[in-house]
Amino acid sequence: MTSSKQVVAIKSERIAACMTCPICHKLFKNATTISECLHTFCRKCIHDLITKEDLDCCPVCNVYLGCSPLDKLRADHSLQDIRAAIFGALGRREPKKAEAGPSNPLPATIEPKELPEAEPSVPLPSRRKERSLSSLVSPPKASSQTVFNGRRKSEPRRFPVSRGSALSIEGAGHERENLS
Repeated sequence: MTSSKQVVAIKSERIAACMTCPICHKLFKNATTISECLHTFCRKCIHDLITKEDLDCCPVCNVYLGCSPLDKLRADHSLQDIRAAIFGALGRREPKKAEAGPSNPLPATIEPKELPEAEPSVPLPSRRKERSLSSLVSPPKASSQTVFNGRRKSEPRRFPVSRGSALSIEGAGHERENLS
């Protein structure tokens, strides 16, 4: 299989604008997204803002985050990996001015790269013995009382569709005339 390598010129300042924390105005460090509105911040920035200022809404769009806003924060590993691949994992450093100019666009390759396999950031749950639900329920005790299972033994009684009514349509019309 032949793989063709495509190079697309993208200005690094356009990518940096998408990877910049609205609180500290630097590139994301441990990108963290609010699950309610999907705005992303540095983990430390949003965590400090919520805890120190007792914030209960998104600092960008003011969407209410409920009584426990820290529970709405989720690590955004995809965005963090993109940031590391483009700008490197050099802390909170801004891209160099020489890289960011329009005369020097940032090449981005579309070909998938082989990355070293990383350890999962979330520990995997240990394997537990699975038990069926029926083993968790105690068997019903036999009783001498009648058990209702919700089904009828005989077919329900059916009534004819058209039933005669005591009031006729003509009689109802005469009552209207008497009222007026």
